[in-house]
Amino acid sequence: MPVHFLTNSNGLMNDRNFYLASRSFASDFPNIVKIVMGETRQMATWITKNPEPAAKFISARTGMKITTAIMLTKSRRYDLLPIQDRAVEEQQRIAEIFFRLGLLPYRIWIEDVI
Repeated sequence: MPVHFLTNSNGLMNDRNFYLASRSFASDFPNIVKIVMGETRQMATWITKNPEPAAKFISARTGMKITTAIMLTKSRRYDLLPIQDRAVEEQQRIAEIFFRLGLLPYRIWIEDVI
């Protein structure tokens, strides 16, 4: 059966990842947080400089087609940055959509958990 591509998320949302920790964990174990952030930055730098080997790694462990994995590694940004106002706004917009669709039982406020 042929697959038809209907649309993508261009202009709708950014592809962001968030690394989360409770306030108590971050306060109690700041050295662990720093280590994780440092290792994540090193990984991001390596992937950015080596998209093909990174794609091979992803493909071998996930079963993703190598061509898809290469597109993924070349099209994404792997920066590790503090959360910015724009990201909070985007996440709030997504939360509102999920609430309206009934995927969330009640309205949440992203800013309250940042």
